[in-house]
Amino acid sequence: MKYLFLSPKDDNYTFYYSDLLKNKDVLWVNTSLNKKGLIGFLYGIHISKKLNKIINIPFKDIWIQNYKTKKIKDFIKTDKKCIVLVFRHSFFLFYRHSYEKWLKKINPNIKICFLFADIVDSYKKGFDINIAKNKFDALFSFDKEDSQKYGLVYYPHIVPFPANIEIQNVRGGQKYSIYFMGRAKKRLNLLVEIYKKLKQNGIKVLFEIAGAKESERTFFDENFQYIDFITYKEYLRRCSNADCLLEVMQSTSNTGYTTRVLEAISLNKKLISNNQDLINAPFYDKKMLSTFTSENDFNIEFLNKTNTPLHWNYDSYQYSADKLLSFLREYLYKKDK
Repeated sequence: MKYLFLSPKDDNYTFYYSDLLKNKDVLWVNTSLNKKGLIGFLYGIHISKKLNKIINIPFKDIWIQNYKTKKIKDFIKTDKKCIVLVFRHSFFLFYRHSYEKWLKKINPNIKICFLFADIVDSYKKGFDINIAKNKFDALFSFDKEDSQKYGLVYYPHIVPFPANIEIQNVRGGQKYSIYFMGRAKKRLNLLVEIYKKLKQNGIKVLFEIAGAKESERTFFDENFQYIDFITYKEYLRRCSNADCLLEVMQSTSNTGYTTRVLEAISLNKKLISNNQDLINAPFYDKKMLSTFTSENDFNIEFLNKTNTPLHWNYDSYQYSADKLLSFLREYLYKKDK
């Protein structure tokens, strides 16, 4: 069995799945579809959802030539079964193009699936889930509610075990009791109220907010910072220097384990989250995880308690990359048995 993974050129994917890079049966291709300058302008017109609603503009495959290399062709050109897993690239979701046909022409036994990195509703308007279902052999989601709502296959994020080694390279910096970094989205007001309560209780805190519009930036404080960009390595440095990580879900109705949860587990950090579903998780431990519904029931005492040594109890194989490969193999080829 061979596995071809296609992902954006983000260092967090390398962090999470780095152990797969050592597997001779795995080829990982990460490249950016983002274009700049005049090319970017033409790219935007070509893939415009508004224009493509009126007429399906042809030849979109010209933008994904980095995924049609000789290296990829030679890798999947085999008599073995092969699985292609696409991570997050919305281009593959939104538009009909011949890439799937190109893959299956080389290897008729190939199975192609897509892994959502966020909840479905976070994708831009105009997204048709049925188009995606027709394009892929399977669609995977880490969110249980999304899986039920849209008929997706549920599979939790994996825990990045290499973090315990890799994190040694990013240590250093100021210490905090609790740290949050994320996009503002629809949760900015809640983040402000949580920050105020933590500061009032003498908690050393750092909040870094990305993607907030100028008109939304009405609250300012020394450690409540609006940022444009931060590398994943620098983000990990902040996490490693905090006693606890904060997760604020966009919607409290969403279920499943986000990457924030897995970062906390991998780095042996406490976690405070408004995801009530975590109480039912197999790794739940009240010494390591606290949940809240609003800033008014935020457990300050949980932050003040020190538990040494910190340790999450969970079945490491169930959240491993090896288990993911096994699951993909069993699920996608079960009909062929």
